[in-house]
Amino acid sequence: MEQGLVLIAILLFSGSFILFRIFYSRWVYDDSKEVQRQLSKLGLSLHSKRKPVRGDWLNAPFQKPPLFKISYYGFIVFGYNILLTDTCYRVIDTDQGIKVWQQTKTTFFLNPEVTLKKAPEEIRPRTVKELAGKETYKCPACEYVVLESDESCPDCGLYLPG
Repeated sequence: MEQGLVLIAILLFSGSFILFRIFYSRWVYDDSKEVQRQLSKLGLSLHSKRKPVRGDWLNAPFQKPPLFKISYYGFIVFGYNILLTDTCYRVIDTDQGIKVWQQTKTTFFLNPEVTLKKAPEEIRPRTVKELAGKETYKCPACEYVVLESDESCPDCGLYLPG
């Protein structure tokens, strides 16, 4: 009888510890010190941090996550569906005007993993002044206006033989 109570107490304690660890790593964990450290390695400083909106995903270094994720491994705790891995994205605006993307991947029983990547530079369309009096044509891959003197497409990077 006494051994059964000890076993039940151990199971309750370990179960509550696991739930606390999941709650902490997904919703309470503060990664600001790690982000500041990684930004300082890149020579940047934090201005603001926000969730990405639809327009941000057009120029993102990470693939946009699906709207729904179906997994065989997961369970429901207090009404929340808990998967074994969870990924969260943030856009960091720096004082230097560069966008940096943050990916925080939380895996069951492991510490959160933070990855930072710079957003690719946005290619602006060429102006009429830039194109005036020059021979132009459209890139066969992406339809970007390319000058005859360009060796590759500025938008998609396709090599254009002279």
